[in-house]
Amino acid sequence: MTDRGGSRAVSGVGTLALSLVIGLVVALSMVPTEAAVAQGGLSDAGRVVAGGNGPGPGPAQLFRPEALVVDASGRALIADTFNNRVVQWDRGAPTGVTVIAGGAGGLGPYPGGVARDGLGRVFVSDTFNHRVVRLVPGSPSITVVAGGLGTGDSNAGSGLDRLNTPSKVSVDASGRLFVVDTANDRVVRWDPGASAGVVVAGGRGRGAGPDQLSLPVGMALDTTGSVYVADTYNHRIVRWDPAASSGVVVAGGNGAGVGVSQLNQPVGVDVDDAGGVVVADTQNHRAVRWADGAAVGVVVAGGSRGGGLTQLDTPADVDVSADGAISVADRGNHRVIRFAALVEVLATPETARLLASLATVVDITVVKVTGDSGTAGGPGTAGGGATFVVTGCPGVASPLPGARQDYLDMMAGDSYLDTRGLSAAPVSPACRPAVLSALRDP
Repeated sequence: MTDRGGSRAVSGVGTLALSLVIGLVVALSMVPTEAAVAQGGLSDAGRVVAGGNGPGPGPAQLFRPEALVVDASGRALIADTFNNRVVQWDRGAPTGVTVIAGGAGGLGPYPGGVARDGLGRVFVSDTFNHRVVRLVPGSPSITVVAGGLGTGDSNAGSGLDRLNTPSKVSVDASGRLFVVDTANDRVVRWDPGASAGVVVAGGRGRGAGPDQLSLPVGMALDTTGSVYVADTYNHRIVRWDPAASSGVVVAGGNGAGVGVSQLNQPVGVDVDDAGGVVVADTQNHRAVRWADGAAVGVVVAGGSRGGGLTQLDTPADVDVSADGAISVADRGNHRVIRFAALVEVLATPETARLLASLATVVDITVVKVTGDSGTAGGPGTAGGGATFVVTGCPGVASPLPGARQDYLDMMAGDSYLDTRGLSAAPVSPACRPAVLSALRDP
């Protein structure tokens, strides 16, 4: 779990929701079977959720996105850095909406970080004006909330009232702003209304010591107030607990490299509910998860450079959703790509057949069905490890809310259950009969 201006529920919620839904499916269909559900890993191939149409300034394009934060509804706020703008991309939308562009209100070019607080206000790292600004979407004005009041290189400095080439930013539940002050080799906290910041990580000169950082770029917060820093040129992720005078290496720190104990210029990091860190391992073109206390990481996305759906190109940031899915600012591919959490269902052939029927009317992105059936495998059978990929409620005028979502949305009475937040919403009347029919008569 992390805090970049909006809390995330634990990934176990998604598994709980799926367990409830599978129970509902079995009860309605009167299939005498048991099902066990477990969360495991990510899909090998991602799904492009923003950009991916080549570099450019169009509403369907991004140009080297540097940072992102995704809220509970799946809405992404993206620092579209080389387009000199911040873009909001709603879940499932073919295009984004510009929240602010360079030049508006005095915002400079190449924004390097973005966050949103609980009031919906947006914080932008105005990198080459050496400050962080706050804006209310729809308002033409910006407010400087960290760094000097000037613009350009004359605004840079090393005093606690200044910043020097700031990059990623986060806002905690109390409204405190955390800034990766890259060229000052530190992370600084600015309390609301403060005229100067407080160093919470680094700030003791550039170096590889336990109390030092070297050109850090990324950062995430956990719910205890600890700061996780992508210490880019030390090729490591370091956790700084509140009031600590030095950090603890939680990933990498074994020199630049491609080994399972190494990172190569990481520039983005997020924290999951289990205390593991997911890292944008930039020059290795991959996202890697390091469990809490682990000596090595596990590649969860990418691993080879390219533009395929299983590849990444110099990823710049990561965001872990409530259900364990990972969104990546895939900088070199000018896109945001999401890797869905795999849900494994251990089922009898009857339950597998039921899920296959549901796949025609219910949005299931990745469901792997396994079991000890005597069949050889194939769609809808248990023995073959079938994978169901679904696209909403076809053949009706009004699809289920959130059609083409990434995960499992199913009926619960007259509502659908959203595993990303256990939230309920009405099911379209046009879809309800088909869904109920599939539930009761696979």
